Amino acid sequence: DINSLLIIGIVLIPIRALLVRQSAVINAFKYTELSQFPSMILAPFILLILVLFLFFFGIKMDSLSLVYMQVITASIACLVGFILLKYVLNKEGVINQHRAYNIKSWHKSLLPFTLLVVVGVMNNELGILALGIFSNSESVAFFKVASQGGAVLAIGLQTASAVTGPRVVRLYHKGDLLKTQKLLDESVKLSSYLSLPAAFLLIFFGEYLIGLLFGDEYGASSKLLTILCFGQIFNILSGSVGMVLNMTGNESYTLKTQLFTLLVTLLLLLVLVPRYHEIGAAISISTSLILWNIIMAYNVYRLTGLKTWFRFS
Repeated sequence: DINSLLIIGIVLIPIRALLVRQSAVINAFKYTELSQFPSMILAPFILLILVLFLFFFGIKMDSLSLVYMQVITASIACLVGFILLKYVLNKEGVINQHRAYNIKSWHKSLLPFTLLVVVGVMNNELGILALGIFSNSESVAFFKVASQGGAVLAIGLQTASAVTGPRVVRLYHKGDLLKTQKLLDESVKLSSYLSLPAAFLLIFFGEYLIGLLFGDEYGASSKLLTILCFGQIFNILSGSVGMVLNMTGNESYTLKTQLFTLLVTLLLLLVLVPRYHEIGAAISISTSLILWNIIMAYNVYRLTGLKTWFRFS
């Protein structure tokens, strides 16, 4: 039942938090590939093996068994992450070193970063929530399918941000803005070259791909996918705006922008969804994403002098 799913799902929260923490620490020591292995490679691989095992032996899968498998894979990945973290710390010789930490400055940044995550989750789910209130389950299903396709495009940018984040911090705080700018230029170009071909593939062949993966009954999602893709293309070309602001001590500006765009998203959804349903939701989300990137890119340039967006020079 739903209560069992919630209880088991709650177990995932601290496990996922530990995974993120392990990955961040390993990445900070410049072991980028190693930092992504537990959560991005190992966990999906184990989950795939478990699903294939159940399918091969004809064992019925339900929502409860899927949640159990998520807990198992996340736990194994977390254990491997702990082993890798210990290996990195030993190799870097920091296990027995005495270090002084500025805990007060951590606490000062804790609330903005926590609110950033909360507001970010709210922003991501507002479209589904609005459709659930003002439309029907069919619209929710179409929008959910299209959202999953659009989210794939952001993987390149997220990966680039994870890789370049620690290096941006080091270079920026050394005052080497030229190398920082060069790193950001390389990052946005790499993520664009990886993601833009996929975006055009989804725009022009979205209906076929959706039918292949989800069934022909979801073909109507292709229009929504096209709208969401345009928002994601702008997001990709804008570069790692959030990462740069957060890593340069300007997370409060990120939070203010998140709150503003959350309000804009809410207003757009209230106006467009009752009349245009899933199309209105897609337009609202893409418009807010574009607005967020414009404000964030401007703030990055105003506060740091850095340009995160794609440039041909």
